[in-house]
Amino acid sequence: ALGEFQRQFPDSENAPQAAFMQIMNQLDNEPDERAMTTLRAIEPGTANYHRALFEICRLSHRMWSEASEEETRQARAIETLSAAEESLAEDFPDDADSGAAARYVRICLLAAYVCLQQDAVTDADGWLRRCENWMAGMATRDIGSDFHFLQMNIAARQSDDDRESMASQWLLRNTSNITHLRAALVSQARLLDRQLAQTVQTGGTADPRQLDLVIDAYQRLVDEYSPDDTALSSDNVARTALFRLAELQMQSGRYEQARNSYSRLHRAMPDQLAFVSGLAMAEMREGNLRTAARHWRTIASGFSPGSETWLDAKYHLILCLADHQVDNAKAVLQQVQVLVPDLPPAWQQPFEELRSRMADMP
Repeated sequence: ALGEFQRQFPDSENAPQAAFMQIMNQLDNEPDERAMTTLRAIEPGTANYHRALFEICRLSHRMWSEASEEETRQARAIETLSAAEESLAEDFPDDADSGAAARYVRICLLAAYVCLQQDAVTDADGWLRRCENWMAGMATRDIGSDFHFLQMNIAARQSDDDRESMASQWLLRNTSNITHLRAALVSQARLLDRQLAQTVQTGGTADPRQLDLVIDAYQRLVDEYSPDDTALSSDNVARTALFRLAELQMQSGRYEQARNSYSRLHRAMPDQLAFVSGLAMAEMREGNLRTAARHWRTIASGFSPGSETWLDAKYHLILCLADHQVDNAKAVLQQVQVLVPDLPPAWQQPFEELRSRMADMP
């Protein structure tokens, strides 16, 4: 059809574009190296030269991304950046040429991505800033998403929280790219969490509204992944987000929600100490002391007497049993005294207080 168009309308302003599309269709099934040779044969000054430079840049980028050996990958990276510079030097857009502007932005994004993957963060930022002024006129949402995704990652590597936050917020409002959306959710949760930590570290008290913002960010991240037990066991991002959400729920006094979060984690990975101990603590805060006691017993059984985890589990087990099984609580306390007669300094006072408490119980 493209060839027929060229024959019937050789003088049409669209004829060069049709000719180039025909070339690209023919190259679809060609090896990359042969396609590169064909594109480089298009001479400067011809109607399709700028489009050829753009395709050379894209092909170089693809060959880089598919290279497996490090030496080849490094060479392809250099080729991609060289092709990008060559293309931008020849195809600089003016205000009236939206096609050239789109090509210009795309090339900058490809080059920025290559630099970022090569840990050349400053160079990546330089490429991104070269096309920043052209972004306002970009009608396609995918270009905007790619731009802000790169901007967010570069800012994160540069510890520029404000710039990272602006980029991630843009993605949360506008992107339809699931990878970009999830990355933006991770970014926002991490930034808000960092602000919360800084407030506490400087001696301040976290505003409940600030804590709510962090919890909401992690909840949205967990909801986006919607992990089942199988997914939680294999997806580190979903698991980490749910674990942090559970910690924050405990911190804010939302013990029932924390218990549900820890329960999901424990079902997915029953051997993880942090998950079962978190669940045991949440059960205690909820007043489910019999259930909590079972978890503390399970934890203690997996560690040697006198170890930090064993002592912690026995201490909390005694607290649970003291509520409804006083004799059993005293027996566990006696066991600790026999097995660990010389308690570590950090545990001497807590267990001494338990002994005093037990002595007053019938």
